[in-house]
Amino acid sequence: MKKHLTKKDIEKYTSNFHYDYFNNEQDVCQNVLNFTDIKDELETHRFPNHISDEIRRALCFIYNKKKNEGSKFNNEFCSYLYYWIGSKIYLIVKKKNLFSKIISMLYEELYSTDFRNTCTPLYKDIEEDTFNTYKMLHDYSKDYGNIEVDTPHGYTTCDDNYKEFIEKYISVYKETYEDCIGEKIKNYDCGKIFSLFGKRTYRDLTSYTCMKIKPQASVLDAKGENSDHSYSSSGVRVLGRIFGPNAHPDTVNSPPVEAPTASYLNSGSETQHQVERTLPPPMEDIAEGSSSKTIAGSIAPVLGVSSFSLLLYKVILYIIIIHKIIIFM
Repeated sequence: MKKHLTKKDIEKYTSNFHYDYFNNEQDVCQNVLNFTDIKDELETHRFPNHISDEIRRALCFIYNKKKNEGSKFNNEFCSYLYYWIGSKIYLIVKKKNLFSKIISMLYEELYSTDFRNTCTPLYKDIEEDTFNTYKMLHDYSKDYGNIEVDTPHGYTTCDDNYKEFIEKYISVYKETYEDCIGEKIKNYDCGKIFSLFGKRTYRDLTSYTCMKIKPQASVLDAKGENSDHSYSSSGVRVLGRIFGPNAHPDTVNSPPVEAPTASYLNSGSETQHQVERTLPPPMEDIAEGSSSKTIAGSIAPVLGVSSFSLLLYKVILYIIIIHKIIIFM
């Protein structure tokens, strides 16, 4: 089954997987007394309590991870920590000097433990726009492998969220690349940025795409498939079409066809019975027989004997027709 890419796929990608360590961290700071002043310091810059708590827990997570893993500590978490904390800071403050002051304070608190300088802030004196660009490129360098696997060709389908996700990555990468090889107006740290992508070429990193399909279309398709395979309580399904009792395929104006079995729907019990036969009776006889059964059923209390005679007549007529067909064969 072909994969349809959505926001749920993005949530599983490498960058979000690592950021979730900070997002989902519970309060494990009981034994880290040095971090108790962080919340008070952030409140002086009008940080809401929930963001102050999130930042403090993130520092606790990285501290405990380093403490527990020692030399096996994965330094890749350092870049995630910087961009995660930086994005929280720039949610509240909009000036570069305040960003620099707060990010420096947080890392100094981290250094005051035996964590020391295991992780350092990648950039302190950085504008918000530049920070957002660097974060986007950092995340793209972690996620392009996931994107490459999920979009092996241009016919891979996706929703609006996923389409916008990869287009944003590619757009930021293109703008940065053009600035770095051109006039260098933005003064980006070009060498460090592009080292994140290893040997991946510009062509590789700007070629990912998918075919956007609206969710409504998928729902309609699903409904169509369900109705195509369902049976009506007053009709039967033949070759994907639903026929009501007045439009049964056996009553359509067409010559009789040979079939091994025929399905009849008992209108009283709503159950189907399979009747073995080699050739169906003429169409007019089926229609007549069907109406005769209805009439016979309604007048049975009054004309019981007549009904039985009529039924016997039909059976004999059916045998005669079959006999004639066999003779001419």
